[in-house]
Amino acid sequence: MRPAAAPTGVWPARSTAGAAPAATAATAEERLDDDALRTAVKHINTVLDEVLLDAEPDDTRTRLAVAEQVRSWAQQQANAGRILLPATEQQRVTRAVLDDRFGLGVLQPLLDDADIEEIDINGPRQVWLRYAGARKAPGPAIAESDDELADKVRRWAARTASPREFSSARPLLNVALGVGVRMAATMSVTTGTHVSIRKQRLMKVTLDELVGRGTIDQALHAFLAAAVRARLDILVTGGVAAGKTTFLRALCSEFDPSERIITLESERELYLDHLGRHEDVVSFEAREANQEGVGAITLTDLIPQVLRMNPDRILVGEVRHAEMLALLQAIDNGLEGSLTTLHANSGPEVFGRLLTLCAYADQHPEPTDLFRLIGRAVDLVVHLRRDHRTGQRYVSEAIEVLEPADGHEPAINRIFVPGPEGQAVPAGVTPKRVEELELAGFDRRLLTQAHPLWEVPSAGGRR
Repeated sequence: MRPAAAPTGVWPARSTAGAAPAATAATAEERLDDDALRTAVKHINTVLDEVLLDAEPDDTRTRLAVAEQVRSWAQQQANAGRILLPATEQQRVTRAVLDDRFGLGVLQPLLDDADIEEIDINGPRQVWLRYAGARKAPGPAIAESDDELADKVRRWAARTASPREFSSARPLLNVALGVGVRMAATMSVTTGTHVSIRKQRLMKVTLDELVGRGTIDQALHAFLAAAVRARLDILVTGGVAAGKTTFLRALCSEFDPSERIITLESERELYLDHLGRHEDVVSFEAREANQEGVGAITLTDLIPQVLRMNPDRILVGEVRHAEMLALLQAIDNGLEGSLTTLHANSGPEVFGRLLTLCAYADQHPEPTDLFRLIGRAVDLVVHLRRDHRTGQRYVSEAIEVLEPADGHEPAINRIFVPGPEGQAVPAGVTPKRVEELELAGFDRRLLTQAHPLWEVPSAGGRR
């Protein structure tokens, strides 16, 4: 029987239960180096696998067994004359064993560091950390060999709510490791095993917080809050790591808490059902095919089912394929107030991207009909950018989308445009749906401000 596992979707808090009382700090000779620590953890976990083989899965029992085996291992080292570990170093080994069994091993302290946003692993001994503010630094080695690293990735993926295969036959892995942590990994198609982990620490984020972080200003705050309350259908666009998911979560803070929300994602990232501020949430996640190539359930498959479950709003974490057409058709059939994200380099570019995505569908309209559908289904495009020098994320433009008029593509009103520093400022244009926004509490005078209301935050570009 397998050892006790962590609660689904959340790594357990660290514990030193059963460890010896704190003592003086270890000397250089008494402290294990990184390689020795990894070797010790591997040995202790092998023993634990035997000790806990027939035990019922129990978190407390596992933690006590870990502490006992660490003490036993430390005594063996002392008896053999290798090293005498003080209590503080035994506690360090205990934490490392617990992290390896329940978390991501030596990566777990990095996940616990709120300043680290991304972890890139190029093989077992090369790790790069990206901090808030765009600083990059090397991290600790992860494993002794590429095979060991691949085994770790498989073990991490197997613990998740939706286990995914990682092998030479299925060399591309994308999985949510827990609330706010997503992992992508490759093997076979790359020279060794490569892993990228992205963290999102702003889970209960609001539009107010985004003002404080310099993502939006007060005018955008008022405009976007009213757009959500007026049930406009909003498409959030931006490049890689522009903060789209965090921004989507902030928009959701303006929902009425009683609304029934259904989320659809390839890998769970939104976790609205974990935030405690939404009363009625159903979370859908796509499913990959099994080893025989059957059983896959795509976002396109899920959308018709979602429509039968009485949603007030649908959120699609990110559209990447043919599900875009199904979502547009659902919105066009009366499902107002839906939100989603899409990779794009600018607001106006989104129409070409939508055309490309919809073309993946088995049966898709001609471009002219598709653009009319987009004009009816999408009300607002909000574009995010990330300054790669500073890491600062901000809204650069907001565009009202209308049905095609003189051309084939949807007509647009540029409500907010990039200012001198790139951040969105009012363009002096009145939206066609301004009366609906005013009923939702918006003051149209904010769109004619002579000066932008931006305040540059001191905290940098944290998500």
